[in-house]
Amino acid sequence: MRYAKQINAIYSLALMAAFALAPLVSQAEVIDRVVAYVDDRAITLRELDTVHQRALASGLRPSKAATLEKLINRILLINEAIKLRVEGDNEDELVHEYIDLKVRAFITLKDSDVRQYYTENRWKYKGVPYESLKDDIRKLLEEREVNISLRRHLEKLRETADIRIMLEQEN
Repeated sequence: MRYAKQINAIYSLALMAAFALAPLVSQAEVIDRVVAYVDDRAITLRELDTVHQRALASGLRPSKAATLEKLINRILLINEAIKLRVEGDNEDELVHEYIDLKVRAFITLKDSDVRQYYTENRWKYKGVPYESLKDDIRKLLEEREVNISLRRHLEKLRETADIRIMLEQEN
């Protein structure tokens, strides 16, 4: 909630400043190109490049289009978190809290699922007993389920969102 109020205040101040300075600008200059819109939020080329460079620096090799898709998904999650008044000190916290609330909370794993995974993949564990691995296996299976459910959830959010992509295809 705190973060959402800060964002709204910043957007309001920026909008008022833009209107106040508009008469002083006699010639328009393109500062940054918009590559996509998610509802009423523009994604600029500069923003996309920054996120893409971070991904490349971390050792990943996504295309710009893939980076844009991840950025769109993140904005959708943040927008939904704000609608639900999820609290967080920053965007990462908002996304994390939203996923916990709307996705992770509905994941249930039975002990038999964990045991079955161990049995089917025993060769990977080279004789390490089930009891010492069950918590790690549970976390692994839970993350898999969260990722599957999150993909489905994002598909539903995309169906109702107004998403326009203007990024030109890479060669």
